[in-house]
Amino acid sequence: NNTTSMVWELPFGEGHRWLSNASPLVEALLGGWTLSGINTMTSGEAVNLTYAPATSFIVSGINQTFRGANNYRPNVSGDPYGDKSAVVGYLNGANVTLPTDPSQPFGNAAPIPAPSSAWKRSTCSIARTSADRTGTAAPRLSGGSPRPTTRASCSSV
Repeated sequence: NNTTSMVWELPFGEGHRWLSNASPLVEALLGGWTLSGINTMTSGEAVNLTYAPATSFIVSGINQTFRGANNYRPNVSGDPYGDKSAVVGYLNGANVTLPTDPSQPFGNAAPIPAPSSAWKRSTCSIARTSADRTGTAAPRLSGGSPRPTTRASCSSV
């Protein structure tokens, strides 16, 4: 799993490498811009198939997970996946069944038989902080409220 983020203040306008002595009009259009982005990629979360047993299947009186309660796993016959592109039907219920013998309450499912699909998400933003009356960018007004900003964002899943 990986999450990477970046923030880049563009080097244009007063106090920056390029256009530092630009006219007020050019400063108003090109100065004070910041690009930012976040990219997240995961290999998929573990899907642990468990079930709540009927009374005849319970082998311990411990019910709380933090105390060491049992994880009752079902039987898996075949591929536990259904339609991997769907939210409903992601797992194939026909291939996942509950044990039927109370003397064998633990099914044959592996502890993590079906990891979920990998996914990625990217977001980006461009923002501009407005300058105060003296022409210098200021993050706060005298009353402590934020400076006006212009912002555009995009997101991709």
